[in-house]
Amino acid sequence: LCADDLPGVAPMAVRTEGLSYRFPNEQKYALRDISVNVPAGSSVAVVGPSGSGKSTLMAAIAGLFDKIEGQISYEEIPLNNWDLESLRHMIGDNLIQEDLFQGSLLDNLTLGRNIEFQKVQNAVRVVMLTSWIESLSHGYDTELQPLGKLLSRAVMRKILLARAIIHDPRLLLLEDFGRLKIKEWGEDIPRYLTAKERPWTMIVSTNDPDMVMHCDTIWYMEQGRIVDVCTWEEAKTRTWFKEEFPHTPC
Repeated sequence: LCADDLPGVAPMAVRTEGLSYRFPNEQKYALRDISVNVPAGSSVAVVGPSGSGKSTLMAAIAGLFDKIEGQISYEEIPLNNWDLESLRHMIGDNLIQEDLFQGSLLDNLTLGRNIEFQKVQNAVRVVMLTSWIESLSHGYDTELQPLGKLLSRAVMRKILLARAIIHDPRLLLLEDFGRLKIKEWGEDIPRYLTAKERPWTMIVSTNDPDMVMHCDTIWYMEQGRIVDVCTWEEAKTRTWFKEEFPHTPC
């Protein structure tokens, strides 16, 4: 199946059933028996200690692993039935392995896809990058260096987030939003990304309380499992809350 088989731009529902995964040549499972349902248009924050499996889960949902145990479905269609290139086109992501490359700023934003320039401008405006681009003598044609050399960390993060949302994905996956976040955004970006009028379903791994509190649901992970599912208000009563958000009052 490809994107053309499912017309429209509605947010994508995602479901996993008994999802487990271990990396090649590893005996220990990185993910173990994960069964979750993500309704279309909802937002989920994935939290947990380092090494709990958050990054692996995000990669699995992005369809990056060849061999998984259990099932992942998108719009009630199993992963194996999808044309992976088409599926990836419907997903916007900012995973750890995503980076900038040598090429124009526009190519780094669009990844060479044919995207209406109005959408490019909108994404740039959302991440507060417009004034920086206006200051460049070559604007969108500015040549970027591999890995974003010579760019500030804030500008790199803005470009990467704009890239993730620029094509109005049906599923938005953001890994380690605390690493991506910059102070300038405050709560504006979390509020924008989780707003119900957005065209996507969002799953974000993060320890940033501003983002987590705006999400509909929280998944708390330990040792490759989702061991708690709750809301922000419910999370405040959990024993793990202070470990994850030590500077946030209950």
